[in-house]
Amino acid sequence: MRKKRIIVIALLFLIMSSSASAGTGKHPLQDWYDGEFKPRSESLGAATADGLFQVFRMTRKISQQSENLFSLAMLELSDTNTREVVFAIKDYKRQMENEINTAKSQLEKEDFEAYKEQLAIERTVAAEVDAVLADVLGQE
Repeated sequence: MRKKRIIVIALLFLIMSSSASAGTGKHPLQDWYDGEFKPRSESLGAATADGLFQVFRMTRKISQQSENLFSLAMLELSDTNTREVVFAIKDYKRQMENEINTAKSQLEKEDFEAYKEQLAIERTVAAEVDAVLADVLGQE
């Protein structure tokens, strides 16, 4: 209860002092605002705006640098992959050429005369079987 009385008395004192100064044209609250608060507030606002502008500028610069670094990394990765693919293709080509040359050498060493003789025998046997079948089937 005592605190409420003190608060009420303080408020009355403020009201009386402001109304007393109103008659003289002076407003202590307005003077304080114009003299102290407003300049500090404007200064703080300007500093905040300047700080935000610098942060935005640095963020944009960092973003551009990151984008450039990413692009360079992608180009380098692409170049590396392309080189690796070209080397792999050339290596595969060499392996295939070696296998073809090996197969060619082995085939050149083979004796095809025995194969030709075997083929001739098979043809003769097939012709004789056909002739026997024709005779048997024709006599019925």
